[in-house]
Amino acid sequence: MTRTLERRPGGWAVGALSLVLGSAVPLGGCSGKEDRSAHEPDRVAPAAIDLAAVARGERQSTLRALRMPHRYLAARLGAHRVRCTSTLTTQVPAAETQRLEQEVTMRVDADGHYAVSKNTSPQFGHEVVWTGDWIYPRLRYSKFLRRPARRDEPREIADRIYGLLPAYVRLLGPFISVEARGEAQHLGRSAVRAELKLMAEPAGEPSARGVARQWRQTIVVKSLTGTALLDAKTGAPLSVDLRARWSFNPPAGSIPATGIPTKIDRDAVGTMDLSFSQRITNIGAVAKVTAPPEAETIDNPRRIRLEIERQMLTGELPIGEPPRSTP
Repeated sequence: MTRTLERRPGGWAVGALSLVLGSAVPLGGCSGKEDRSAHEPDRVAPAAIDLAAVARGERQSTLRALRMPHRYLAARLGAHRVRCTSTLTTQVPAAETQRLEQEVTMRVDADGHYAVSKNTSPQFGHEVVWTGDWIYPRLRYSKFLRRPARRDEPREIADRIYGLLPAYVRLLGPFISVEARGEAQHLGRSAVRAELKLMAEPAGEPSARGVARQWRQTIVVKSLTGTALLDAKTGAPLSVDLRARWSFNPPAGSIPATGIPTKIDRDAVGTMDLSFSQRITNIGAVAKVTAPPEAETIDNPRRIRLEIERQMLTGELPIGEPPRSTP
């Protein structure tokens, strides 16, 4: 017997992808509490990538290189561009097929400043510009908010927006077999070619910390193929193509308003199909990133009314009597 899932925009596909990736970019001026364990990027030390092992097709070293956060690439490649596309198609019993397409573009200059965008549909997306002095985030159809960046925030944002490849490799890593395919060239740079295949037997299971992510432990990969070109000098993934299909146990009952399931239906089976592609280009040849046009920018707004209401609730101001003046 199957259960009926609530049909709403994005549905299980969006909820599942958020649990695969755990990526959220704070666009406002305030920072709320986050479940950082869901999207904690690998802090890869330079010595952690054994380039000789990558050249031999050693599995763990190759997967570690593919999981590198963007900050690793930026520190070793300098100026560069990244473009990746991802299509995730999800089917669950008694629900319409969901198809989620994403496109990420990043332009990073020699100083590590960047302009990035992530689009999930013609209606939904966000952009962030980091100039070193100011950070400028915006949602689709909004103006850029100009504000100071919090400590390490620019690198965290870049890691998260870039995080599609690391997240998929973390999810599917136990099922990926690696075979070295010799040397290659990528836009004039020496690279190592690695073929990605489905392992005969999984080497463990995906991590699933927290109730909301326990569905990850139910996945069974049916097919997996891919090719990666890894930079011979740094191990950076210059070109990656990945196709995979897996089954999983979907959530029990309707999806909560949060889109994050807490119970798994062990009697129902869903499937996901992934098509992913990423390219790094223009290494060492990206113009300086500048601030957005002034007409498209506003200063970070102060939420004065919310502060007044907070003071009323705490007794700092009398309820029902507006202040004589506002800051």
